[in-house]
Amino acid sequence: MSNVKNVQEVVKECHLVADTAKDGCPAATYEKMASLLEDVISLSPLMNSDYPVVINSIVKELLNAQQLDDLIKISDYVEFELVYILENYQNSH
Repeated sequence: MSNVKNVQEVVKECHLVADTAKDGCPAATYEKMASLLEDVISLSPLMNSDYPVVINSIVKELLNAQQLDDLIKISDYVEFELVYILENYQNSH
């Protein structure tokens, strides 16, 4: 059985990470964010050719925000930017 999540499951995970960040707990946020980023990368085969470039950009922004302990920025990026990318960069069938 495959452990790869589908896009909608990862979108739900984005909202959970954002909620954790809004709760103000850096350790829990970073733990969930690491898992989320693994899942986001695992979706690459389902996405179009622009996906790796935009995901790389988002990951850099998230890591910069993490260095600054900017949980609001992390929340915004995972809840809005990342969800938008996941919903709009899927391969059309």
